[in-house]
Amino acid sequence: VGCSASDAYCFAYLHKTVGIPWISISIMIQALPSTIVCDTTIPWEIIMDNTAVRMGGELKFPSLNFLRQRLQVSPKDVHYMITTHSRLGLYEVETNIKPTLDDIQLHLGLSCTELRNLASGMPSLIGMKTSGSDCALFRRLSFYQKDVGMSLEQIRSAVTKQPSLFQYSVEDNLRPKLSFFTQELKIEKSRLAKMIQNSPALFGLSLQRNLRPKVEAIMDYCCLTAEQVGEIVSTSPSILSLSITRKIVPTLQFIETALDCTSNDAELGTIILKAPRLLLHSVETSLSRKINLLEEALLREKTIIFAAESNSAMNVGDDIRASAAMVLKRNPALLLQSCEILKNRLSRILEKTEKSSTASSSLELSLLPSRKGRESSIKLRNIQVALDSGEANKHVFRKINKKNCNSSKKATNSTHSFDLTSESKGSDDIMTVTLLVLGRVYSEEPNSIRGVRKSEGIAISILEQTVTDHLADLLRSAANACFGSIIPVGLTDFEMGVICVGSSILKPSRRRCDLYACHAGLKICSQLLKNQSDGANKTVIFRIFTDSQYSFDLLKNSIELDKWASKKSLLDFTMSFKKEDNNVQPLHFVNSDLLFPLCQTYQRLVEGKYAAVSVEFLHVSDIGSPFLSNPYYQEFLSNATRTAKDAAFWQFNRAKEANVLKR
Repeated sequence: VGCSASDAYCFAYLHKTVGIPWISISIMIQALPSTIVCDTTIPWEIIMDNTAVRMGGELKFPSLNFLRQRLQVSPKDVHYMITTHSRLGLYEVETNIKPTLDDIQLHLGLSCTELRNLASGMPSLIGMKTSGSDCALFRRLSFYQKDVGMSLEQIRSAVTKQPSLFQYSVEDNLRPKLSFFTQELKIEKSRLAKMIQNSPALFGLSLQRNLRPKVEAIMDYCCLTAEQVGEIVSTSPSILSLSITRKIVPTLQFIETALDCTSNDAELGTIILKAPRLLLHSVETSLSRKINLLEEALLREKTIIFAAESNSAMNVGDDIRASAAMVLKRNPALLLQSCEILKNRLSRILEKTEKSSTASSSLELSLLPSRKGRESSIKLRNIQVALDSGEANKHVFRKINKKNCNSSKKATNSTHSFDLTSESKGSDDIMTVTLLVLGRVYSEEPNSIRGVRKSEGIAISILEQTVTDHLADLLRSAANACFGSIIPVGLTDFEMGVICVGSSILKPSRRRCDLYACHAGLKICSQLLKNQSDGANKTVIFRIFTDSQYSFDLLKNSIELDKWASKKSLLDFTMSFKKEDNNVQPLHFVNSDLLFPLCQTYQRLVEGKYAAVSVEFLHVSDIGSPFLSNPYYQEFLSNATRTAKDAAFWQFNRAKEANVLKR
């Protein structure tokens, strides 16, 4: 990939005619990389891009050759960089590429290896303006140095981990997040600088759709103030990278139940403040195992005491669980130790108990927190909880109903209560069909390299407890009509309401695959309606769930979809989108080649002659969504995600066998 056709012919001649083994040719290329040159043919991934027209039919060989020499990369890496940032093929060496790379390396103090990783991971940085006092490079560098207070070493460490830090807009993106961390969460700038250095991906998360909902979820569930959550985040920044529905809320629910914090609103917040990293640990493989180890140790200690005092009566069961919960409330850092370390520590304490001449409970005393630990360094502002007496400070925390707090407080316009049945509860003339559509991508190349070849997989699932034979037949007919031979037979299960598709869209990425998955869901809805013989006089409501915030933001407004569908061509759609300033996404994020046909399918569906149709796009994290609190649908979502990944892997192997994708 990426080398010229003449090189391929030459090596094929050496192998077939001269008889040189492929392994020897590979060694020669590694020893003398300059023996191969970059291919100047425009990659097929950007043929439909307007940039290809300005390239004049081929890439600029001097630019490609300079990138190889300056960054010490292979033609394959240059090929991936071009497919990721197609404008790179238009840049001149002396006026664009060379001065930009030199300025980035000079002002950030990067080594050659760090510069190579930076340019390969984010090729669009080569198009950044670096000349002039008000250029993009100096504006962002000034923000991190003066506004955040980061040193050059911290900036270099952060940007090598997250190259996109120098792509974000200062006024529209970075400054609002700085205000959120410093003013709302009250995090000192010195601590924020370390947070960005260690977890730079935080500044790549959306403030309104990601950071703020997670902070609000922890505040509501743990009854904490924003400042107290700031203490948690500054101690363990990676908490904000966790999923609300799959990690944060389930872990808090487990800790609350396992440590019996349901009767006291203050206890759970105190535990998380003492040990914030509990949220990073797995419930199944870490937290539950350590609690079981502690309960077993307490039971063994009671057995020892009972054997020494024959008059006493041995109490087990709830007493053991309550004792374990009390130990962990006093010292939650025990759950941060590895299972092996905790097990050895408990064994040593029990050995001392067995050798003691007098039987007394020493396990609970031995596991009390040490004053030398990190507890003294955490400012537990406005929290004083008497764990032994069970009395909580009632003036600090906001009271909430935890039974109704299973979902995150995610900001969204949707507040519907979702009906997952295909029969209406009020009228026989209304029929509701609910789908879950997921898209995933697969590649054999490392994720750190942009522009690598990927394959896409889609899973479309009907959310029904029981799929009837008639519905399964309808799904089979609809899937065959929409997708034909790109349906993996081994993965698709119509009897379970699951349709898998191996997609072949151009420029595959996770966002594009998610958007195409929504389009595929609309196609299935349209075919289901056509095949429904008695649907002419019914009102049909299609609800399509997605786990992509990107797709949801584009498709949640039906008025916008109708407006976009009214355009006569893709060009009209693109031009109208450029003229409007109030669009939900900038044009280069919209993927108009996928969005426009989706809008047309949407319009044909809702304005068709088959029935009165309503289509609603929903997010799995919406308030009231069953995927937040219902264990059945949570497992349903996990299975559908795995199925979409399997479909992407199936498509990769299928395309590779057909010589469409190459390693």
